[in-house]
Amino acid sequence: MKIHALAILAVFLSACNQMPFMKKAEKTEESQPVRKQSTEAKKEQEPQQAGQQNAEGNENQNQSASLGEKCSLKANDHINAGIAFINSKQVLNAIKEFQMAVKESPSCPTAYGNLVSAHVLNNDLRLAEETYKTGIEKAGDDGFLHATGAIAYSKRKEYDLALIALEKSLGLGYKNIDMLAGPDLRGLRISKKQEFCNLMVKYSVAIKDCIK
Repeated sequence: MKIHALAILAVFLSACNQMPFMKKAEKTEESQPVRKQSTEAKKEQEPQQAGQQNAEGNENQNQSASLGEKCSLKANDHINAGIAFINSKQVLNAIKEFQMAVKESPSCPTAYGNLVSAHVLNNDLRLAEETYKTGIEKAGDDGFLHATGAIAYSKRKEYDLALIALEKSLGLGYKNIDMLAGPDLRGLRISKKQEFCNLMVKYSVAIKDCIK
């Protein structure tokens, strides 16, 4: 499938650990959030909202970060290489590529979000949480990045923090049904069902667990 400039698509895959990696590709057996960057992206490009449909036809809206401005071409190359490693189940190699993307573009939210996802997939939840915090500090608010942070917190059973990150993600327009209804947030949905469902109502998201 051809990758278009600055195209963003959340793919939530159906393995036992399910995290988003932002990319534009068909589903694979891995399952973290990955956002793939096109090497055609240029720093001069204007901020763009993500309204691309995901693999299930769900729509992600209003991404806050300007990916072309914040992520260099070299960072994009590392992100794409990392996603290729994820697809071939080489998580440690993927982590190295995402780390190089962060080093190349320290203000690139895509690189941080994918790195958070890779750490969760590698079951290094402490490092996933630390990476999320660093990403917010260095790259600023970003819907995809906050979504990965919500999952990292949920996996660590830090549900109050997960709710905060999730609301920030929803507020920035990142509304991926696969993630919200998927297994990675199951603990949050069960432990904080009322609060979780209140967020779904607030941001007009229909989740089966919240339909009475």
